[in-house]
Amino acid sequence: MEYRSPKQIAMRVSAVTIMLNVVLCAFKMFAGIFARSGAMVSDAVHSASDVLSTIIVMLSLIHISEP
Repeated sequence: MEYRSPKQIAMRVSAVTIMLNVVLCAFKMFAGIFARSGAMVSDAVHSASDVLSTIIVMLSLIHISEP
């Protein structure tokens, strides 16, 4: 088993979170448009904002690891 630093683990978890939220966002957007549901489209936009906040977390991790 190879050692991974807390930063590596956090970056990996963040990358998986982004991938899952992108898929979730696409599914919700498709379902919302198909069903003509404003609430579902709104929830898709919320999932997209989760992607942006995770990117901010990743950028913060990179920034704080610098000397």
